[in-house]
Order: sequence, then structure tokens, then C-alpha cells
Amino acid sequence: MTSSVADAVRLSTPSEVDAFLHGRALSAIFKAGDCSQTDWALFAVRRAFAVHPDVSLGFVPVTKARAASQHLVERTGVRHESPQILLFRRGQLVFHCDHGGISEAALTEALARLSADEP
Repeated sequence: MTSSVADAVRLSTPSEVDAFLHGRALSAIFKAGDCSQTDWALFAVRRAFAVHPDVSLGFVPVTKARAASQHLVERTGVRHESPQILLFRRGQLVFHCDHGGISEAALTEALARLSADEP
């Protein structure tokens, strides 16, 4: 999968979230609403993920998929902020950031660590 939100797997329900995370060695979920910060966060996500096709990317449109968004809060223990990115190894959360913390540099570093730790 090429990693841009246009190519991301849209996740609208809790069961879709669980199915997406199950069986994938490396994955990420980008949660975003309609706030003004989404555009620049999306730019950072696209650039950072472009060089990591090994990481499957999911997308939760929080205003239309509140149940999926809430399920991620319950599953990870990370309070929802929008925009937000969650990185997983074998379904377990290993990194997250939101708002101004979502930058190309932060994501590139986290993705490099995630990929390097994968056998």
C-alpha cells in the first residue's frame, strides 16, 4: 500500500479497527476531523509515510466514525485529540502524537525506529 490518506484504509467501526490491526506487523492510524490543523498534519503524514510502504495506514474520519475513534481510545488508553497519529507493532501501540506534535521529522524518526525494530 502506498501511504497517503487517499490510499489509506478507511476505518468506520470498532470491528474494522480491530480487523485492520490484527495480523499486520506494522500499522498506523491517522485520526482527523474538520479542524484547521488537519491539513498540515496530513501533509506531514504523507511525506513521512511515503518512504515507509511497509507500514499499513488506516484513516478514521472522527466526525463520521465516532465509534471507531472511541474504540481506539479504549484500546490504547490515549485520549483523543484531532488530528492524531497512532503507530502500532503487531496491534500494540508503540507511539502516538497529536496537534503540533505531528511533524514530518517526528514521524520520520518514529517510523524509522518502528521499521528498524521489525525482524
